Amino acid sequence: MSAPALDPRAQGTGWRIALLGLAWLGGVAGQLQQAALWPGWHYGMTCVVALAMLVPAGWLARPLPAPARRPRWLALLLLMTALALLGFGSTGLRADARLRQRLDPALEGPVLVLTGVVATMPQIGPSGTRLQFEVESALRGAQPVAVPPRIALGWYRGFNDDDTLADPSAELRAGQRWRLPVKLKQPHGALNPDGFDVELWWWEQGLRATGYVRVAAGAPTAAAPVGM
Repeated sequence: MSAPALDPRAQGTGWRIALLGLAWLGGVAGQLQQAALWPGWHYGMTCVVALAMLVPAGWLARPLPAPARRPRWLALLLLMTALALLGFGSTGLRADARLRQRLDPALEGPVLVLTGVVATMPQIGPSGTRLQFEVESALRGAQPVAVPPRIALGWYRGFNDDDTLADPSAELRAGQRWRLPVKLKQPHGALNPDGFDVELWWWEQGLRATGYVRVAAGAPTAAAPVGM
C-alpha cells in the first residue's frame, strides 16, 4: 500500500513556520550577545516597530483572486524581520527590568528588617543554612525601603566574633513567612577561570542581592516566624 502524498501547501506552511521560529530565536540570540544593555526605551521602541511591521505583512499575506498576485516572499520577509526585532526587543526589556531590581548601594551594610516568605527548600550545611527569600516589605529602622524582590540569604552559626548569631531554626520551612534582620550586599561571585559562574546563576534565578541573617546578642529585632 503506497503512502499518501503530502499536500504541497502543508509542506510550504511547515518551512515557513520554521523560518519564523528561527527569526525569533535569532533576535533573542542577538540581544544576548550585547556587551552592554541599551536604555530600556530603546528596546520598547524596537518592539513598537516590530508590531507596526505586522500590519503591512498581514496585508501582503492576504490572498487575492486570480489573476492578481502579490509577492508572498515579501510578506514572509516582513514577518521574519518583525519577529526578529520583537525577540530582540522583548529580551532586552526583560533584562532591563531585571537589572533595575538591583540593590541600592546605600542599603549595603546597615541592618534591614525584611518580612517575606521562604521561597525554596532551605539548604542545610555544616556552617548553617542557605535559603531564597521572597521579600514582601523591608524596613531600615522605622523607614520603609525598596530592596530586590528575591534574595539569597545565609543563616550561619558563629559567622564572626562580634556577632552572636543564633543557629537556624529547626522549624524553617519552604512557604513559611518570617521577619528577619539581615545585612545585604550586591551579588558578586568569585572570579575563578573555568569555575562555576555563581553570579550568572543568581541573575538567572532573579536573586538580585545576597546577605545573611544577623541575630546579634541584645538586638532589638529578632528573627521570628510571622503568622500566615
